[in-house]
Amino acid sequence: MSDSKFGPEASIYLTGEAKVAHLGCRVRPPVKDVIVFVAGTTDPINVKELKAEANATYWEENIFLTTYINEFKKDYCDAHINDQISWSGDNSIQLRKATGEKLKNYLQRYYAGWETFKIAFHFITHSHGGLVVNECTHYAAKDAAFPKNWKVKSITYLSTPFFKEEHKPNLNVFHPDYRIIVVNNKYDLTQRFIANFSMQQ
Repeated sequence: MSDSKFGPEASIYLTGEAKVAHLGCRVRPPVKDVIVFVAGTTDPINVKELKAEANATYWEENIFLTTYINEFKKDYCDAHINDQISWSGDNSIQLRKATGEKLKNYLQRYYAGWETFKIAFHFITHSHGGLVVNECTHYAAKDAAFPKNWKVKSITYLSTPFFKEEHKPNLNVFHPDYRIIVVNNKYDLTQRFIANFSMQQ
């Protein structure tokens, strides 16, 4: 999967007035908070042997969560919601790592021109999407070009399986006041019975 296909708008380069108009703000404050949705895997043990298994419809199905976030956005025009992230979703350690790098590259391209802004990223993730975000933090930490003003302020993990050794986040790119929210589901097979992982990191 090439970077140009990572997310529907990954190849869009917006600057200045065009970017402000694209985000739909009536006022023009610098963006302070970016909420990023990252979907997870729908076929955790690759039974169907299909590609493009990221559960992109997960957010549409959870209307209470998305409605709440959209209502929140109406009061905070210095926030941006990015629900355009997509990836294959295949259950593969190598793919999750590669997708973490693509996510880092996507954020740098999409928010190009805002490197001097102090931006706090808030990731809302489902299933293995949380592990993709963890890998993203590693690539951001070791990339000298990744803006030092950009920090991870929060990660919400929804039914994310935490491996004991793989996919741990790199705290060097986290805001000093970061928050981690872990939502477990005792009926989720991905969390409880697949692979060698723990419920906590």
